[in-house]
Amino acid sequence: ATDAPCTPMTVTIEATADTSFASTCAGTVTNGGTDNMHVGLDNGAGVGLVRFDLGDDTAAKLQSRRIIGGRLRLHSNRNCQGCGLGLDPQSGTMSVHPLRPDWDEGTSGGLAAGADRCRRAKGKGWGAADRAPSSDTKITGGGVDFDESSDSALVAADTDELTIQLRPEVISARGSIAAKQIAFVLRMVSGGRMIVATHEESAALAPRLEIDTCE
Repeated sequence: ATDAPCTPMTVTIEATADTSFASTCAGTVTNGGTDNMHVGLDNGAGVGLVRFDLGDDTAAKLQSRRIIGGRLRLHSNRNCQGCGLGLDPQSGTMSVHPLRPDWDEGTSGGLAAGADRCRRAKGKGWGAADRAPSSDTKITGGGVDFDESSDSALVAADTDELTIQLRPEVISARGSIAAKQIAFVLRMVSGGRMIVATHEESAALAPRLEIDTCE
């Protein structure tokens, strides 16, 4: 059998929230207001969180069409706030996992308001139970906070823009289209690092999700 004719359309969405953390649990400072996500720093512990909020029209458009794939586009921010002379990328593999969307970006210097390794929002830890943040509420994979299914791409030492090809099931995991929020966790899985520009840096360099659809 052959596939039915397809009228392609790509929907492009800019990140509305992004942050990063390493090993800090329930700290007093969050990174949601900074211009970078430090993915892979602190001996690989650094991870990034990014969320794309869908408006009603965009969600309805995606629900009415078949998602056939997409791309997550990220830019390097070598001269980020607090980087001194800057941090170049280091070779490794970055993976993208579907993530629960109910976390807060917070602002830099916020009083325990934004996400870190043990906290997804002020007074709320990660994990299946809705508990206060503690060392027992660390962000967890296996379908609890994020899924093991992922897509990945190689980061090179000269990477300025990283494009990660996404399968349909990674984009639409966790009922993201109906919930009108698509969220991912970014991890380095084989060493390396990338200081990723956030939406606070500029609209041009903000994380961008491109979703390919077919009608």
